[in-house]
Amino acid sequence: MSPSAGFAGRSEGDWMRRAKNCSSLHPMTSALKDTGARFEMVEQGLTSFADYRRAGDRVIIDHVESPPALRGTGASGRLMEALSADIHSRGLKITPVCGYAAAWLRKSAAYRGLLD
Repeated sequence: MSPSAGFAGRSEGDWMRRAKNCSSLHPMTSALKDTGARFEMVEQGLTSFADYRRAGDRVIIDHVESPPALRGTGASGRLMEALSADIHSRGLKITPVCGYAAAWLRKSAAYRGLLD
């Protein structure tokens, strides 16, 4: 299946909308921001982030973190969903170094296929 083809029965447009506007997933959540070395999402004025680096067609996720006030709210999971949708839309794979990212991806039926 080509990167532009559907993934898990959804069109690329569906994934792009979810990646760019995750506020539909949780109130008070900003859109995903990619700084080139970090994915970020702001909820309730607090920033959750995932540090990463590129290696060819892989995105290596080194660390995922949410501020203490957001822990247990699903903020890191929403971040992982948004960044996974973004990475999928680019036709890339994910190599998680971070234990949380690895566990989240293994449990995700929609994004498990991104694991490299």
